[in-house]
Amino acid sequence: MKLQQQKYRLKLCQPAILPLAVLTALTASPILADETDAEKEKARVIEVIEVTATRQTENLQRVPIAVTALSGAELEQYQIQNLGQLEALVPNLNLHVGDAANAVVYIRGVGQLDSISFNDPGVGIYLDDVYLGRVQGAFLDVVDPQQIEVLRGPQGTLYGRNTIGGAVKFTSARPSETTEGYVSVLAGNYQQRGVKASLTGPLIDEQLAGRFAIAKSSRDGFSFNQYTGKKDYDKDSLTWRGSLLFTPVSEFTAYLVLDGSNQNPDYSRTPHRETPIYSLPSGDFLPVGEDPFVVNANFNDREELRTKGVALTLDYQLQQSTLKSITAYREMNYRTHL
Repeated sequence: MKLQQQKYRLKLCQPAILPLAVLTALTASPILADETDAEKEKARVIEVIEVTATRQTENLQRVPIAVTALSGAELEQYQIQNLGQLEALVPNLNLHVGDAANAVVYIRGVGQLDSISFNDPGVGIYLDDVYLGRVQGAFLDVVDPQQIEVLRGPQGTLYGRNTIGGAVKFTSARPSETTEGYVSVLAGNYQQRGVKASLTGPLIDEQLAGRFAIAKSSRDGFSFNQYTGKKDYDKDSLTWRGSLLFTPVSEFTAYLVLDGSNQNPDYSRTPHRETPIYSLPSGDFLPVGEDPFVVNANFNDREELRTKGVALTLDYQLQQSTLKSITAYREMNYRTHL
């Protein structure tokens, strides 16, 4: 009888094990589900990218303009050395240097090919919100950038009449209150050599900070001029930029930028034009060559391009708006030996 009672008690306890296990599983399930949802939500979080396409700092997701924004870190990652290399990263953009050291920019098929220095471009290029009014000198080397924005489509409402195709905005890195800097060295084929350096830091604690950046690059030519017996299409450029950021109070900032560049490209009309040459004095006839990188010209299209500029940007923050003033002066000296 005693044994039967023990068995009976055991039978009473066994059915209680299953509901207890089910209850434990049901209690733990929401915790696991919450962790999974949190991980998924974290994976869905999009990095906030701020742009100034509408003349004010906004989230890229809320800007009603087709914009491609590339940060300084991304430009460094993809080894972008000049604006022409943005073609591989920005849709609908065609940007390269012309035969007169001019920037040939097309966005969605709209742009300006003419290299005449007094022609207005179809796509505006801006350096720290300052418009570069001529195509010569607008093919910028990417030196110490904070961000580059490409605005596709007409931008006349905010940027004026010379932006029927769009606009390219180059924003240089501002001075920082933290002392830091970097040096970057570049080497490539055709004896390509380059160096970039930047240094920033405080000059007066919490009031004045400065920044200076410089880049030097050179490359031998990769085409051959049969007339002179020399290499052609070489490159030699020097670009520098200095800036000061003055913040006497939290509501007001004064940003001063000075920049300059020296370029001495040598193109000799390479690749050659598809036109045969006939010499009247000697009667020689030179047909179109098969190799586009071999020319026969009695001149080298050696060019000299010097640019420099200064810009002062004043910002005063009101309660619900900002007063902003941009004053700039730019100068360009351009010579071509045709």
